[in-house]
Amino acid sequence: MLGTGETSEEVYPLLDWTLAVRIGGVLATGPLSLVMLDVDDFKSINDRFGHDVGDDALIAVARAIDGEVRRPDTAFRRGGDEFALLPTPACSPPNTTTAGRTSAPRRRELAWFFIVGRMSARFVHTCIRVRDIDASLAFYERLGFEVRGRLNFESAYNVYLGLPGNGDVLELTVNVGRDQPYDLGEGYNHMALVVDGLDALLAQLAAAGIEPERPPYAPGGRTEYRICFVADPDGYRVELIDQAFPTPQDPPHPSIAG
Repeated sequence: MLGTGETSEEVYPLLDWTLAVRIGGVLATGPLSLVMLDVDDFKSINDRFGHDVGDDALIAVARAIDGEVRRPDTAFRRGGDEFALLPTPACSPPNTTTAGRTSAPRRRELAWFFIVGRMSARFVHTCIRVRDIDASLAFYERLGFEVRGRLNFESAYNVYLGLPGNGDVLELTVNVGRDQPYDLGEGYNHMALVVDGLDALLAQLAAAGIEPERPPYAPGGRTEYRICFVADPDGYRVELIDQAFPTPQDPPHPSIAG
């Protein structure tokens, strides 16, 4: 069932993977009908009238679809100006779909394809909980981060940070009234940043009273890397890598059985 809201994204909060899982569940158990549609020449609407008008147009289309679908059929915004209608198996016309003429093993194979092979994803951010937002912001700004946004809740709020030219990859969460240190556990290790000049940055941090765990070193004797670690005000470790860190391409570790 469609939602309503100020933007087209709020009208259709169900994204690719939600649709994929629903399709996969139907394919794994029975026949499937899937209706796809889009808005003709939608780009020209955005180009001529602007994206706000484009959003209004998508909301109007969404509401029109919502007014016509049967319950419990489900309508989705597929992305951009594309929409999808997924009838429930009980509403699917018999003997009219490929899935309805496909064996159960093949349906399960198709379900896996839709769930895994067609799912879209992108990295958004890492979230860490902090106590003193001012101290945390001062620390991460010294590492080059910029404040990009905020999100408020009744008893907590998030501050989003990013590096110049990159996405908003760090979310600092503050639980209002929390004054006890967080237990970082033994699973979390560190986040890593590549810096242009490690020694110059360490000098700047030292002037602010921030010292590395140990002086820069080659980890595990790997002389192609030069790193050190610093900790933010809540104890989260940040690895600073000098100059560059192309993704390593070592063979499997000897401890891994062939």
